[in-house]
Amino acid sequence: FGGASDIAKEVAAQVADVYMMWGETFERMKERIEEMKQKAADYGRTLRYSISFQVVLGETEQEAWERADALVSHLSESAKQKKDELIEKGDSVGARRLHELMKTSAKRRFQIGPNLWAGLTQVLSGNSIALVGTADQIADRLIEFIDLGFDYVLLRGFPHLETIEQVGASVIPLVREKLQQAKLFHH
Repeated sequence: FGGASDIAKEVAAQVADVYMMWGETFERMKERIEEMKQKAADYGRTLRYSISFQVVLGETEQEAWERADALVSHLSESAKQKKDELIEKGDSVGARRLHELMKTSAKRRFQIGPNLWAGLTQVLSGNSIALVGTADQIADRLIEFIDLGFDYVLLRGFPHLETIEQVGASVIPLVREKLQQAKLFHH
């Protein structure tokens, strides 16, 4: 179950097994997960947490950022304006949060944190924040979110099949390896 509105968070705290969130900045995700843990605890419950990102991979970080820039290089001003209008008219709290991140990060090439990019939010609603970087960098960011308390991670990208094949071949094995190393180090 997902939703960033007050009523959605209350419903999730009362009845959901998994609370799903679109990726945002690490700080915002920390605040949201802490808020939801408290809300669920108020009902004597615990939740599992899911976070969702787009992924833009490159052999080097520079290549990844070039790919990210290429994804939005042909966006028309009318498409961006239409998205702005939809957000203004809509009632999705989550979409407004992402749109605000995009607007406030425009002067920083839409970078909202280490390897975090809001560029796709110019025209996409919902799950539009991307992890941008090498497989190693993306694995490190995912582990940071896992360490924050996320049990599940949903990843996607453009082109869909190629991206998910690359994630499965390069990012997921690194995440598993790094988590195993951390487990061995802490024991």
